[in-house]
Amino acid sequence: MRIWLLRGLFLFMAGFCAPALSAPEADQDKMIEKALMEYQRGNTPNALDMIYKTLEKYPKNSRAIDLYGQIKNDEARRLCRAAEIYFRNGELDIARKKIEESRALSVDVFLSYIDEKVIEAKSFLSSQDPVQCAESSSEILFFDPGNNEALKLKALLKSSFFRELYSSVIGEKKKIAAQKYTEAMQLSANPVKALGLANEALKLDPSNNAAAKLRKQLLKKLSEAESSDLGKSDKQRAKDEEKALEYFLKAEDAYKKRRFEKAFQYLEKALAKDPAMDRAKKMKDETGTLICEAELASSFEFLASGKKRAASRSAKKARRFDPAMVSKKAQELMAEARRLMTAGEKERAGILFTQAALLNPGYEDDKNMSESSVELNEAWSLYKGGNYERCADIISAASKKYPGNIEVTFLESLNSAQMSLDKGDFLRTREFLLKAVKLNPLHREVWDFFNRMDELLNILGYDLEKQK
Repeated sequence: MRIWLLRGLFLFMAGFCAPALSAPEADQDKMIEKALMEYQRGNTPNALDMIYKTLEKYPKNSRAIDLYGQIKNDEARRLCRAAEIYFRNGELDIARKKIEESRALSVDVFLSYIDEKVIEAKSFLSSQDPVQCAESSSEILFFDPGNNEALKLKALLKSSFFRELYSSVIGEKKKIAAQKYTEAMQLSANPVKALGLANEALKLDPSNNAAAKLRKQLLKKLSEAESSDLGKSDKQRAKDEEKALEYFLKAEDAYKKRRFEKAFQYLEKALAKDPAMDRAKKMKDETGTLICEAELASSFEFLASGKKRAASRSAKKARRFDPAMVSKKAQELMAEARRLMTAGEKERAGILFTQAALLNPGYEDDKNMSESSVELNEAWSLYKGGNYERCADIISAASKKYPGNIEVTFLESLNSAQMSLDKGDFLRTREFLLKAVKLNPLHREVWDFFNRMDELLNILGYDLEKQK
């Protein structure tokens, strides 16, 4: 009886136990694990060879099939990246070999890689970087000589149309860079902020020698200040702190007498001796704000009485003592002016627009644009929705109401370019688009026009079929 019970228990438990692997199954797993280990070590060719042998012996092994596909695709992509590196290093023969190897492993992966590079090339164009776009297009054509998208991009970049367009962009960037340089010069007393502006100027216009020179001077100034402080003896540091305190006390005295500019000068001297003097920093900020507020009030009074030069001088002085406050005030004035314009209070809005443009000359164009913003909001919506005919009607009315308004003329040119393109009048399209570019070369809508690449190529007279 006991024997039968034990036998029954054994059979019951056996039903819940996994069967042991057969010899062929164990052999398959062993081969796959070895291949996987080789792959993880970076020995991809060996791994592929092992998996291939596994599949020759066990062609239905799903794990081997999946692993083979994964390794093959990863290797094909790696070879594409390697080819890209060799191409950029000028080792073209090796690059071609890598391309052939990649295609042999997986055509799909290779084509997917090319598609990614095309998207990247177009992104360079959208980012207004034609040099990178051209380099990327050349790379694509090396990988895939008949690639239509790359051929289109190359044609566009070589066109006189694009050269005209891009020269306008460069001109606008140079203009903005010059403004940044001027701001940096005005903030030379604050080398950290000035350096930031100089860097921005050089990013916009690497050929701006004045900004490059200023940047070099500011870096030297900051370096000298740091090394000077580090090299001071305790005795010298104590002497400087004593002198800083002397200047600070003089500043306090001048402040009490409401001689704020004199106080500001003393505080600058105090901080030159002891940059870590917190109370001098705080008082300098407060004094600068007081002077700035007074100069802003004067500038607006001068402006109201028609004394534009005096108003400009006061605005510049305000900017020197507290540039952040002036910038913030200009933004607030512009925001309020736009609100008033929307509410129909055009006279009050006009005053604020003028004040904002005085504090920030860059707002002069915004002033012109904002005057017509209410009427043009609908026009822009229609334009972006592709309803160019209706957009043209609204623009026509706005042109009569705001003659010479840059924003109206810009949208009119852009809309006319789209209408001409739809009608197949490529010559007129080119004329209108170039006009829009010259009015506002950095406007996003100009560059979004390139999304209609196939039609745009007709403007250039480019026949893709003849290039193949």
